[in-house]
Amino acid sequence: MFKFAILKPKDALHYDAFSSRRFDESHTQQREPFTIDELIRLFGEAEHTQRRYKTAYSYWLSLIGVLTGARLIELSQLHLSDFEIVGDVHCINIRDAEDGQRFKNRNARCLLSIYDKRIEVGLVRYVERLRAQSQKMIRQV
Repeated sequence: MFKFAILKPKDALHYDAFSSRRFDESHTQQREPFTIDELIRLFGEAEHTQRRYKTAYSYWLSLIGVLTGARLIELSQLHLSDFEIVGDVHCINIRDAEDGQRFKNRNARCLLSIYDKRIEVGLVRYVERLRAQSQKMIRQV
């Protein structure tokens, strides 16, 4: 942020006070996983069970997020090219190969298998439908 502000004359910053600082990524905030009761409440609501989301990708992002533990911001940046078949397994390749894909830290890059057959079937159909519509990303822009 400071590097950016220095480049903008109106911000009147002349140096980056943090340029010599490195932040240790090993001390990230620990979060507790959802409990079974919380998951039942989240995914048992009519909005989810009846797919009453404003967009189709909202439905899929919530499921992918809970099944993989991936960050929502990373999932919302997914391009259809990030959905791959490795061997016989459908996977999501979370990477920063496309324009606009950015990660919180270098550990975010990973290959995630879609292991639940019920989810796999619907998600693959959704991705194929978007590809047929010449979309580039899982979320239509």
